[in-house]
Amino acid sequence: MNIRSINCNFDELVLMLSSMDDSFDILILTETWLLVDFNFVLNGYYNINSLGHTNKSDGVTIFIKNNFYLKSITHGFITECNSIELVFDHNGKTLSIIGIYRSPNSNKDNFVIILNDYLQRLNDSNVYYIIVGDININIIDPDISFDYLNTMASHNFISCINECTRITNHSSSCLDHIFTKNINSDNIQAFILKCKITDHFGTIVLIENSVNNIKDCHTSQNKTRTKINIKLLNSLISLQNWNDIIDRNNIDKSFQHFLNKIEEMINMSSFNHVSKMSNKYKRIKDWITKGLIISTNHKHKLSKKLFKRPFDSNLKQKYNNYINILNTLIRNRKKIYYQDLLSKLQNNPKKMWETINNIAGRTKTYNVEINSIRLSNNSIANGNINIANEFNTFFANVGKNIEYNIKKTAMIMRTGQI
Repeated sequence: MNIRSINCNFDELVLMLSSMDDSFDILILTETWLLVDFNFVLNGYYNINSLGHTNKSDGVTIFIKNNFYLKSITHGFITECNSIELVFDHNGKTLSIIGIYRSPNSNKDNFVIILNDYLQRLNDSNVYYIIVGDININIIDPDISFDYLNTMASHNFISCINECTRITNHSSSCLDHIFTKNINSDNIQAFILKCKITDHFGTIVLIENSVNNIKDCHTSQNKTRTKINIKLLNSLISLQNWNDIIDRNNIDKSFQHFLNKIEEMINMSSFNHVSKMSNKYKRIKDWITKGLIISTNHKHKLSKKLFKRPFDSNLKQKYNNYINILNTLIRNRKKIYYQDLLSKLQNNPKKMWETINNIAGRTKTYNVEINSIRLSNNSIANGNINIANEFNTFFANVGKNIEYNIKKTAMIMRTGQI
C-alpha cells in the first residue's frame, strides 16, 4: 500500500487494520517519507525500513508477524528505487518477499535495465518469489509499460493486479503491482482494497495451500469467561436454611459460615462460556477503542460516497469536517492513554523507559536466523559451531589486537616525525 508519509497516516492505517475481519502476515508500505530509522510498534509484528535516499518521498517499510524468522534482509539492490528483500522459510517452503518503491521522477528506462539484471539472479525454482510495490509505471497503458512487462514476463513473473489502483477525476492507472514466480496460479487470490488513506488503493495477495492455510492464518480469537446463572443463584439462596448461622453465638464464625455458603452457591451457579471474539474490533494498538474503529468505518463509507459524487461540494465539506474531528479524537485518545500509562509506571523506572522508547520508536528487534557471517578477510563462516568459534576467537584476541594497533600507530607516527 502507498502510505505517502507513514508518520502522518500510520494511525489511520492501524484503525483500518483493526476494523478488518482478517489479519495479514506481511504488510508492505511504500512512499513512507522516512529519512531516519524508526520502530513503528504494531502488536504482533516487527518492521524493517528502507530509508529515502533520492528525495523525501522515498522509502519502503515492511511489517512481518513475529512468528516468522528471517534468513536474510537485503536493502538497496536496485539502484533506481527503494527496495527491501526478506527471505524466510515457512511451512517447508522458502519465500522471497521483495518490496519496491520507484519515484515517478526517476528514469524508467534505467530502472527496467537494472531490474532485469536483478531478476536474472532470482532463478531458484524452489523459492517462491513475490514482488510488491508502487512502481509508478501504468501497466494498463501498453505504450508506457511494454518494456517493463516484457522484462517481468521474460523472467516468468506473473502479474496479479491488472486493474486501476489510482483513480482521480482526470485519470485511472495501475501503478501498484504484485508479481509472483514459482507459485501455482490456482493457489493465488489477488484483490484491490478500495481504501482512502491516500489516493492509491491497497493491494492484497492471498496464497493458499502450498504456503499457508488462510483459515489457519486468519482465525478469530475465542475467549472463555465464567458466567453466573442469576436465576439459579436466587433459587439456591431462597431454599437455603439459614437457622444454623443465625443461632450461632460467635458472630465472627457466623459471618465466615455465611460467606462460605454464598461462595458455595455461586460456584454451583457458575459455568464456563466460550465466546467467539470477532477480529472486527481487534486491537493492534493498545490505545484503540471500539468507538474509533466505528468512526473510521464511517469515514470510509463517506469516502466511497464522495468517490461516486466527486463534485458534491456539501458532501466534500462534510467529509473534510469528519476527518478533522476524527483526527482530533485520535490525538486526544492517544494523549490520554499514554498519560495514564506513564502515570501508572511512575514507581517502575525501567518499565517507564521501555514504554518511552517504544513510543519514540527507539527499540527494534528482528527475528533473523544467522546462518553465516563474513570474516575480516572476506571469507564466509557457515554453521553454528564455526560462527561461535569465530566470535570466541575475535573476542579472545580483542586486547591483543588493540595493543598491536596502538603500537603500530605509535611506530608510524614516530617514523613520520623522523
